Amino acid sequence: MASVADDTLGRLFWKRVEKSSALPAQMIKRRGQWRTFTWAQLGEVVHRLALGLLALDRKQGEAVALLSRSRAEWVQADFAILSVGCVTIPIYPTYTPEQVAYLMSDSEARTLIVEDPAQLAKALEVWPRVSGLEQIVVIESYEGQEPGVLTWEALQRLSEARGDQLKSRLVERLDAADPDDIATIVYTSGTTGPPKGVIQTNRNHMAVSCPRAHSGTSGLAFSDGG
Repeated sequence: MASVADDTLGRLFWKRVEKSSALPAQMIKRRGQWRTFTWAQLGEVVHRLALGLLALDRKQGEAVALLSRSRAEWVQADFAILSVGCVTIPIYPTYTPEQVAYLMSDSEARTLIVEDPAQLAKALEVWPRVSGLEQIVVIESYEGQEPGVLTWEALQRLSEARGDQLKSRLVERLDAADPDDIATIVYTSGTTGPPKGVIQTNRNHMAVSCPRAHSGTSGLAFSDGG
Protein backbone atom coordinates (compact mmCIF):
# COMPACT_ATOMS: atom_id res chain seq x y z
CA MET A 1 0.00 0.00 0.00
CA ALA A 2 1.42 3.37 -1.00
CA SER A 3 2.28 5.76 1.79
CA VAL A 4 0.44 9.08 2.07
CA ALA A 5 3.89 10.67 2.04
CA ASP A 6 4.28 9.44 -1.55
CA ASP A 7 1.30 11.53 -2.70
CA THR A 8 1.22 15.25 -3.50
CA LEU A 9 -0.47 18.09 -1.65
CA GLY A 10 -2.69 18.88 -4.62
CA ARG A 11 -3.97 15.34 -5.04
CA LEU A 12 -4.45 14.92 -1.29
CA PHE A 13 -6.53 18.11 -1.19
CA TRP A 14 -8.90 16.86 -3.88
CA LYS A 15 -9.19 13.46 -2.24
CA ARG A 16 -10.19 15.25 0.95
CA VAL A 17 -12.77 17.35 -0.91
CA GLU A 18 -14.33 14.17 -2.28
CA LYS A 19 -14.20 12.29 1.02
CA SER A 20 -15.40 15.07 3.34
CA SER A 21 -17.52 17.16 0.99
CA ALA A 22 -20.27 18.00 3.49
CA LEU A 23 -17.98 18.56 6.49
CA PRO A 24 -16.66 21.96 7.62
CA ALA A 25 -13.38 23.03 6.01
CA GLN A 26 -13.12 26.73 6.84
CA MET A 27 -14.89 29.07 9.24
CA ILE A 28 -14.57 32.69 8.19
CA LYS A 29 -15.54 35.69 10.34
CA ARG A 30 -16.49 38.80 8.38
CA ARG A 31 -18.07 41.87 9.98
CA GLY A 32 -18.77 39.98 13.15
CA GLN A 33 -20.51 37.06 11.47
CA TRP A 34 -19.11 33.56 11.09
CA ARG A 35 -19.60 31.68 7.82
CA THR A 36 -18.78 28.00 7.39
CA PHE A 37 -17.33 26.66 4.14
CA THR A 38 -17.71 22.94 3.59
CA TRP A 39 -15.00 20.99 1.80
CA ALA A 40 -17.22 20.95 -1.29
CA GLN A 41 -17.57 24.74 -1.24
CA LEU A 42 -13.86 25.18 -0.64
CA GLY A 43 -13.21 22.86 -3.57
CA GLU A 44 -15.40 24.99 -5.84
CA VAL A 45 -13.42 28.13 -5.04
CA VAL A 46 -10.05 26.40 -5.40
CA HIS A 47 -11.17 24.88 -8.70
CA ARG A 48 -12.10 28.29 -10.14
CA LEU A 49 -8.83 29.80 -8.93
CA ALA A 50 -6.80 26.95 -10.39
CA LEU A 51 -8.53 27.31 -13.75
CA GLY A 52 -7.85 31.04 -13.57
CA LEU A 53 -4.13 30.42 -13.10
CA LEU A 54 -4.18 28.10 -16.09
CA ALA A 55 -5.99 30.79 -18.09
CA LEU A 56 -3.09 33.10 -17.19
CA ASP A 57 -0.83 30.45 -18.77
CA ARG A 58 0.99 29.57 -15.60
CA LYS A 59 3.35 26.73 -16.43
CA GLN A 60 4.17 23.78 -14.21
CA GLY A 61 7.00 24.69 -11.84
CA GLU A 62 6.52 28.46 -12.16
CA ALA A 63 6.36 30.56 -9.02
CA VAL A 64 3.23 32.33 -7.78
CA ALA A 65 3.74 34.66 -4.81
CA LEU A 66 1.33 35.41 -1.95
CA LEU A 67 1.66 38.75 -0.15
CA SER A 68 -0.96 38.56 2.57
CA ARG A 69 -1.60 37.84 6.21
CA SER A 70 -3.04 34.45 7.13
CA ARG A 71 -6.65 34.32 5.93
CA ALA A 72 -9.07 31.95 4.23
CA GLU A 73 -8.18 33.18 0.76
CA TRP A 74 -4.49 32.51 1.41
CA VAL A 75 -5.28 28.83 1.90
CA GLN A 76 -7.56 28.81 -1.15
CA ALA A 77 -4.87 30.36 -3.32
CA ASP A 78 -2.21 28.00 -1.98
CA PHE A 79 -4.19 24.90 -2.91
CA ALA A 80 -4.98 26.37 -6.34
CA ILE A 81 -1.27 26.99 -6.93
CA LEU A 82 -0.40 23.46 -5.82
CA SER A 83 -3.18 21.99 -7.96
CA VAL A 84 -1.71 23.44 -11.16
CA GLY A 85 1.80 22.32 -10.27
CA CYS A 86 3.16 25.77 -9.52
CA VAL A 87 5.29 26.84 -6.56
CA THR A 88 3.93 28.95 -3.70
CA ILE A 89 6.14 31.84 -2.57
CA PRO A 90 4.87 33.22 0.77
CA ILE A 91 5.80 36.85 1.46
CA TYR A 92 5.36 38.41 4.89
CA PRO A 93 2.78 41.24 4.79
CA THR A 94 5.11 43.38 6.93
CA TYR A 95 7.87 43.36 4.30
CA THR A 96 8.91 46.65 2.72
CA PRO A 97 8.57 47.26 -1.01
CA GLU A 98 12.30 46.63 -1.39
CA GLN A 99 12.05 43.26 0.35
CA VAL A 100 9.04 42.33 -1.78
CA ALA A 101 10.98 43.23 -4.92
CA TYR A 102 13.93 41.07 -3.85
CA LEU A 103 11.80 37.98 -3.20
CA MET A 104 9.81 38.44 -6.39
CA SER A 105 12.96 38.78 -8.47
CA ASP A 106 14.80 35.93 -6.78
CA SER A 107 11.88 33.51 -7.11
CA GLU A 108 11.06 34.68 -10.66
CA ALA A 109 7.37 34.78 -9.76
CA ARG A 110 5.08 35.37 -12.73
CA THR A 111 1.92 36.13 -10.73
CA LEU A 112 1.59 37.94 -7.40
CA ILE A 113 -1.51 37.67 -5.23
CA VAL A 114 -1.84 40.51 -2.70
CA GLU A 115 -4.32 41.00 0.12
CA ASP A 116 -5.58 44.55 -0.36
CA PRO A 117 -4.80 48.00 -1.82
CA ALA A 118 -2.11 48.63 0.82
CA GLN A 119 -0.16 45.58 -0.30
CA LEU A 120 -0.94 46.38 -3.94
CA ALA A 121 0.72 49.78 -3.49
CA LYS A 122 3.97 48.06 -2.48
CA ALA A 123 3.83 45.81 -5.51
CA LEU A 124 3.05 48.63 -7.94
CA GLU A 125 5.93 50.68 -6.54
CA VAL A 126 8.49 48.00 -7.36
CA TRP A 127 6.89 46.33 -10.38
CA PRO A 128 9.19 48.13 -12.87
CA ARG A 129 12.17 46.54 -11.09
CA VAL A 130 10.74 43.02 -11.07
CA SER A 131 11.38 41.37 -14.40
CA GLY A 132 9.01 38.56 -15.31
CA LEU A 133 6.05 39.65 -13.19
CA GLU A 134 3.03 39.52 -15.49
CA GLN A 135 0.01 40.25 -13.31
CA ILE A 136 -1.15 41.05 -9.79
CA VAL A 137 -4.35 39.71 -8.22
CA VAL A 138 -5.96 41.63 -5.33
CA ILE A 139 -8.04 39.62 -2.85
CA GLU A 140 -10.26 42.38 -1.48
CA SER A 141 -11.27 46.06 -1.60
CA TYR A 142 -9.92 46.83 -5.07
CA GLU A 143 -11.93 48.55 -7.79
CA GLY A 144 -9.16 50.24 -9.74
CA GLN A 145 -8.14 49.95 -13.37
CA GLU A 146 -4.36 49.54 -13.28
CA PRO A 147 -3.09 47.54 -16.26
CA GLY A 148 -2.25 43.97 -15.34
CA VAL A 149 -4.14 44.05 -12.04
CA LEU A 150 -7.06 41.65 -11.48
CA THR A 151 -9.59 41.31 -8.71
CA TRP A 152 -10.03 38.02 -6.86
CA GLU A 153 -13.37 37.56 -8.59
CA ALA A 154 -11.93 38.35 -12.03
CA LEU A 155 -9.30 35.63 -11.62
CA GLN A 156 -12.06 33.12 -10.95
CA ARG A 157 -13.94 34.21 -14.07
CA LEU A 158 -11.00 33.97 -16.47
CA SER A 159 -11.69 30.37 -17.43
CA GLU A 160 -15.32 30.86 -18.47
CA ALA A 161 -14.60 30.94 -22.21
CA ARG A 162 -12.24 27.93 -22.11
CA GLY A 163 -13.73 25.91 -19.27
CA ASP A 164 -13.63 22.38 -20.71
CA GLN A 165 -10.13 22.77 -22.14
CA LEU A 166 -8.74 24.13 -18.89
CA LYS A 167 -10.50 21.50 -16.77
CA SER A 168 -8.78 18.79 -18.81
CA ARG A 169 -5.45 20.54 -18.37
CA LEU A 170 -5.97 20.74 -14.61
CA VAL A 171 -6.58 16.98 -14.44
CA GLU A 172 -3.40 16.43 -16.46
CA ARG A 173 -1.40 18.64 -14.09
CA LEU A 174 -2.69 16.81 -11.02
CA ASP A 175 -1.96 13.41 -12.57
CA ALA A 176 1.54 14.45 -13.65
CA ALA A 177 2.55 15.90 -10.28
CA ASP A 178 5.37 14.12 -8.48
CA PRO A 179 6.04 14.02 -4.72
CA ASP A 180 9.51 15.41 -5.36
CA ASP A 181 8.16 18.47 -7.19
CA ILE A 182 8.80 21.74 -5.37
CA ALA A 183 5.69 22.85 -3.46
CA THR A 184 6.92 26.05 -1.87
CA ILE A 185 10.00 28.18 -1.32
CA VAL A 186 10.07 29.82 2.11
CA TYR A 187 12.50 32.70 2.49
CA THR A 188 14.51 33.27 5.66
CA SER A 189 14.28 36.58 7.51
CA GLY A 190 17.62 37.69 6.11
CA THR A 191 19.05 38.91 9.43
CA THR A 192 22.64 38.07 8.35
CA GLY A 193 22.26 38.98 4.69
CA PRO A 194 19.71 38.76 1.89
CA PRO A 195 16.87 36.28 2.49
CA LYS A 196 17.62 32.79 1.25
CA GLY A 197 14.96 30.53 -0.24
CA VAL A 198 14.41 27.20 1.51
CA ILE A 199 13.02 24.68 -0.96
CA GLN A 200 10.27 22.37 0.30
CA THR A 201 8.95 19.57 -1.88
CA ASN A 202 5.54 17.92 -1.73
CA ARG A 203 7.21 14.93 -0.12
CA ASN A 204 8.70 17.15 2.60
CA HIS A 205 5.27 18.51 3.50
CA MET A 206 3.53 15.17 3.28
CA ALA A 207 6.07 13.44 5.51
CA VAL A 208 5.33 15.99 8.24
CA SER A 209 1.55 16.26 7.82
CA CYS A 210 0.53 12.70 6.94
CA PRO A 211 -0.25 11.58 10.55
CA ARG A 212 -3.28 13.89 10.53
CA ALA A 213 -3.91 14.05 6.80
CA HIS A 214 -7.10 12.00 6.96
CA SER A 215 -8.70 13.31 10.17
CA GLY A 216 -12.39 13.57 9.51
CA THR A 217 -13.72 16.97 10.52
CA SER A 218 -10.81 19.36 10.99
CA GLY A 219 -11.25 22.88 9.71
CA LEU A 220 -9.52 26.24 9.83
CA ALA A 221 -10.94 29.42 11.34
CA PHE A 222 -10.06 32.91 10.11
CA SER A 223 -11.23 36.24 11.49
CA ASP A 224 -11.05 39.77 10.18
CA GLY A 225 -10.90 40.98 13.75
CA GLY A 226 -14.49 42.14 13.74
